[in-house]
Amino acid sequence: PYVKIRKNIPLPEERQPKSAWTIPGSVNLHHFNSVFVTASRIYLIAHDHGASELYEFDLDRNLLSRTPSGTTSHTVWHDGEALCWMDSRGKKVMRGGQVAYESKHAKEFLRGIAWDGTHYYLGVSTSARRNERNKGRGCIRVLTEQWRPVRDIELPDGCSQVYEIRALCADARTHNGLTPPGV
Repeated sequence: PYVKIRKNIPLPEERQPKSAWTIPGSVNLHHFNSVFVTASRIYLIAHDHGASELYEFDLDRNLLSRTPSGTTSHTVWHDGEALCWMDSRGKKVMRGGQVAYESKHAKEFLRGIAWDGTHYYLGVSTSARRNERNKGRGCIRVLTEQWRPVRDIELPDGCSQVYEIRALCADARTHNGLTPPGV
């Protein structure tokens, strides 16, 4: 009866987010795809086999908001000005609730991002069922700060899925490295 956040620290039942997750038996039931911590907030992207929700908690783990966040969403972060996430199935990067980037390519699935000070590096995978994910195209899409595509860095055959991208410098724009207090 608890939602567990990192190292099995539970939320009491009365503070748990209530969800519309409804597909019994799904391997995707009730899982978190991304966690991002700022000096005052914890953000989680959660989804079932479809609709995703963005949860915002204070550092005492009190639920502050629950917002629909697209379909099969991943990779939440705060860029210092706005909360951002990927509507992976919708092929969109959202920033402050608005579309910052939208892929026009069919069957793409967005997941993972890094920032190097001048460009974003966006993970792009072929959208496929789990047992078919070893087929298809995978790439790292290089985007300007204004979210304009520069080029795709194609991955070798057999590397069709990008699950995460990390900046080696742990840039605060996409990765903050903070740990929730008491964890």
